[in-house]
Amino acid sequence: MKMVETFGVAAIRCILVPIEDISSQVFRAARPLEILHDTLSLPGVSFSKDAKHVAFVTDIRLGIADAGTVVYWALQILNFCGFTRIFILGLDLNNFNQPRFYENQHNRLPTTLDDCLDSKILPSLRLASQVLKAIHTEVINFSPDSAVPDTVFKKESCNEFFS
Repeated sequence: MKMVETFGVAAIRCILVPIEDISSQVFRAARPLEILHDTLSLPGVSFSKDAKHVAFVTDIRLGIADAGTVVYWALQILNFCGFTRIFILGLDLNNFNQPRFYENQHNRLPTTLDDCLDSKILPSLRLASQVLKAIHTEVINFSPDSAVPDTVFKKESCNEFFS
């Protein structure tokens, strides 16, 4: 809406597709994934058998399940777009006490990644791995020092893979 308000409908020459968090959609009351686990049964939404707060959505028209990291949104979107091979660069999820590649000590932004790595991010990535493998989508992690184990997404050397 901000783009439409700022530029007007006529100035927008592309298709805008809003993608919402399935737990907090604009015109609905917020519904945590734990609640959705108990009340929502839709094709296109897979819930973890071990954790009610973990879901993966293959039909993003329903919304996206959040896991506290942008890579999780990207996996759901890329899957919906039909990609069957996904390469991930920068999925380190470690060294949280250091600035990200685009930051320095003076402009660092706060992060909660370290707080939710074991409780939310890794369980979510495990579920994504299961769902994507079941539909024959390959995910390759080009981050050799990643906190995401090779059992979740296969780790490869980017240089070796493409040589």
